[in-house]
Amino acid sequence: MYKYNRVLIALNLLSDQDETTLRYAGMLGRLGMPNAVYVAHVAETLDIPDSVREAYPEALRPLDETIEEQLRYCVGAHFGERPANTDVHYLVGEGPTAETLLRWTKLKDIDLVIVGSRRRGREGGSTPEKMARRAPCSVLTVPEGAPARIKRILVPLDFSEHSRDALTKAIAIAAAAGHSELVCLHVYSVPVGYYKIGKTYEEFAAIMRSHAEEKYRQFIADLDLQGLSLIALFEPSEKASSRIPEVAERERADLILMGARGRSNSAAVMLGSVTERLLHDSTIPIIAVKQKGEEANMGFLDAFKEL
Repeated sequence: MYKYNRVLIALNLLSDQDETTLRYAGMLGRLGMPNAVYVAHVAETLDIPDSVREAYPEALRPLDETIEEQLRYCVGAHFGERPANTDVHYLVGEGPTAETLLRWTKLKDIDLVIVGSRRRGREGGSTPEKMARRAPCSVLTVPEGAPARIKRILVPLDFSEHSRDALTKAIAIAAAAGHSELVCLHVYSVPVGYYKIGKTYEEFAAIMRSHAEEKYRQFIADLDLQGLSLIALFEPSEKASSRIPEVAERERADLILMGARGRSNSAAVMLGSVTERLLHDSTIPIIAVKQKGEEANMGFLDAFKEL
């Protein structure tokens, strides 16, 4: 199967969230990946105030040593049985969280970043979103409380190369997990000016669906399905970011894989923006799939979001 050989797991040392993240990462490890795991924590600062040092000169240890000890305890308590060929390393740093994690991702040649997420409002500047947007590799976001299981995988498709990559990796994961089927979803919309060619909404929707079905057949024609059956769903909607979680819940999916970038075609799902919206409040783990080394070039809008 396709392997994420080098994985970075970001922990914030909030016990409930870290437990979910580690249990999910351990489950992936038992599916045959990875070979190297880097368990990381970024503190705001590793400095200890002088007043505290003066009060406890002999009892204090360097803060990075204390944090590494906490990380080791968390891994021992929640990661589960580690495959014999998996090495675990620990990284402790200080400064802006996303920027530090991104630096480690590049330095350690990481294939997959795993980061926990908490339920929150749409503030748009969380670490999972920043990592999904900027990391030069795939990013798995694990919502707090998500069960450590992969029984049914959903792959939204827009027929771009990015969604082909997502489907290929989903097939590998599903096969490793012993699945017999995989759910593919294409969300299509009816163009605003459909009436100009003398068609009703229903007639044009049927045309769009037929076109999508043909694109899908071409899209999967040369894929190695590894014995899996693909379930193809075609759903009309003007808002893919709303329809995808609705379908995921209906289909009882417990993992979503999507391309981190998509097509700009108005008849297709723009997976870049959709992925980012889903990361705000999804209760289902999401892998934003990227080709390794692929890093978004930040334009004005992305830079503005980082402020």
